[in-house]
Amino acid sequence: MAEKNQKQVPVGVKAVSILFYIGAIVCFILGFAMIISSKAMAISTVASNPGVGLESIPQGMLITLIVVIGILALGAGIFSFFIGKGIWKFKRWARITAIVLSIIGLISVIASMILNFKFMNIISLIIDGFIGGYLLFSREAKEIFKKN
Repeated sequence: MAEKNQKQVPVGVKAVSILFYIGAIVCFILGFAMIISSKAMAISTVASNPGVGLESIPQGMLITLIVVIGILALGAGIFSFFIGKGIWKFKRWARITAIVLSIIGLISVIASMILNFKFMNIISLIIDGFIGGYLLFSREAKEIFKKN
């Protein structure tokens, strides 16, 4: 156990872990905001999209949908927190999960860029590319996660 505590966390591993912690914080904020303001969001969604057919959906159903999405965002935040913690502690499961999520993220960002380009797509592409590339191809990352 003392050997594990003395092991320095490489800068790349710190960066990946911190990115997952930031993602967790964003998910928590969005999830709580959606749950707290679900009624206002439902009303503004209907008002700002006239003629789309949202008027025919009962307001309670829209509020419930927004609350469910908020709860899912909270769950994603918890998941992201544990991945960040696992990365920081060099857990192999966390490395594999982060690689899979970054590949899924890269595919979805590329598809999104093809359909509707936005500047945020470039930022997502860079972050997912860094996470996946570092954890997949860095010799340092491979070595440190091999032991745990």
